[in-house]
Amino acid sequence: MVAKVWCTVEKIVGQGMAPPTKKPSENRVLRPPNAFILYRSEMHPKLAAENKGRSSRDWSGIVGQMWKSEDPAVKAKYHEMARGRLLEHKQKYPDYKYAPGRKEAK
Repeated sequence: MVAKVWCTVEKIVGQGMAPPTKKPSENRVLRPPNAFILYRSEMHPKLAAENKGRSSRDWSGIVGQMWKSEDPAVKAKYHEMARGRLLEHKQKYPDYKYAPGRKEAK
């Protein structure tokens, strides 16, 4: 399956993103992970171990293509895991409300 998505991944890899400018503060409550984030966190180490020498950015593109072509039953498993993590997050941080940062004026 990795070979099948590799051609598309080569296109994605060339379109890089800027590195993050700030690190999150230690007191900041992180958002609960969604289904794709859980899938990526599970697949990335497996792929990286099989194929050394690629950057994390490369693997993100590969895993993204894998997710798009993944079987709906597998996606459902990760959506269920994400729902469980969301419920845990709500219990742990009942007053949490997502508030994205404002973009600074140029």
